[in-house]
Amino acid sequence: MRLVTAALCIMGVLIGIVGGLTGGYTLWGQEATEVPALRGELEKTRSWLLDEISLSDERCENLQAGLTKAQADLVQTRRDLARSRAILEASGIARPDLHASDAGEGTRPASR
Repeated sequence: MRLVTAALCIMGVLIGIVGGLTGGYTLWGQEATEVPALRGELEKTRSWLLDEISLSDERCENLQAGLTKAQADLVQTRRDLARSRAILEASGIARPDLHASDAGEGTRPASR
């Protein structure tokens, strides 16, 4: 095992030396002079991704605020509906069979 590890280490060093002597090519076959251009593109990509993360966070916050407002409106509407039902029941106008279907309890009207 030690012999294999030593052979791999020596081979890695030799590949590095040969790569340096062949005109500045890296192991991936690209010239070493392209590295600054690649770094520039990586920086552009990083900047774009950070901007996208910021925009996504902002959109998420807007959607969360819209959801909170919609839930508050729903609660208010339910209160108004309950108040209206109470007034109708007190006046004797409301029909009891409408309450179950409006509440969404899953009852079906009697078949005719």
